[in-house]
Amino acid sequence: MWASVFYPTFMWDGNPKTVIPPAMDGCACYQPCSSLRLRSHIYVGIGFVPHIYVGQQPKKSHNVARTRKNAGRRRMLSAVDLDHFANELDGRATPQAVLNALHEFSHPVMNAYGAWRLPLNRDDLYVEGKNVWFHASVPPAYIEEFWPLARKFGPSPMSTLVQQRHKLVTWGEGMRELALRGQESWLFDLARRHGMRDGAYVPQGAWMINYWSPKVLRGLSTRSRACLFMAAGFVCHRMETLIGPEKINNTVVAGLTARQLSALRLVSRGHTLAEIAARMEVGTATVRDYLEGARKKLGARDATHAAFQALRLHLIA
Repeated sequence: MWASVFYPTFMWDGNPKTVIPPAMDGCACYQPCSSLRLRSHIYVGIGFVPHIYVGQQPKKSHNVARTRKNAGRRRMLSAVDLDHFANELDGRATPQAVLNALHEFSHPVMNAYGAWRLPLNRDDLYVEGKNVWFHASVPPAYIEEFWPLARKFGPSPMSTLVQQRHKLVTWGEGMRELALRGQESWLFDLARRHGMRDGAYVPQGAWMINYWSPKVLRGLSTRSRACLFMAAGFVCHRMETLIGPEKINNTVVAGLTARQLSALRLVSRGHTLAEIAARMEVGTATVRDYLEGARKKLGARDATHAAFQALRLHLIA
């Protein structure tokens, strides 16, 4: 008799002939055993619970091509994959090495595309090695064509959409929802010309982590989406550690006080100076000091621009 571990859980009824199909796909680890008396138990990790599948060793298929095709369809990311990936990132010392680890994790579900950190200065929208990094799997010809088009048309409307959704959105899903046409779809038209038929955007604060696929993505499971989303979060954390916070005029953008953030939050909601002073129970001169300090730290032109910068950086909501 053989036993294998799947996800999630059930209780075995003690009958050695019982075969209970797994509720979700997973990796099986077959081990021979003479007897098996198991109860449900919790897997300490990231929210998954083991599922015990009891029965005879599955028969091998004689159709090798069909077996490989089905295996590719069943490929799903798991909590174990995510745990290994998170531990692996600690040893990656460069942004490219981090993206290589992401590619190893996400492949063959998807390939790593790259990372983009939303800049504070509009002039620095796309600067390779500063706020834009491509993975080596992206075709070089695509990257060569990307730069002039990106500087001409700016970010795709998809970037705004996914930041509003706060979840993984595939290229196909975003294009259908936004009904992109003409210049608005420049990025995806370019990608298709170079064999990148689909992909996914993952928002993480001021960061955007992207994946790409040579095939149209259909039926991407909820579990795979969650794993890809969480992996992007690990990537952002590691990238911030490696490259540090963004600087304006050689000054690190940090140190906004709670009162400065409160003043910016009220500005972003349309309150006047007198209204902000009344809400914060201080004088208007004090509010001006709060806003002026925040403006300098954010490199903004005025209080309204400073509030917008704070929103972009997710310092306020």
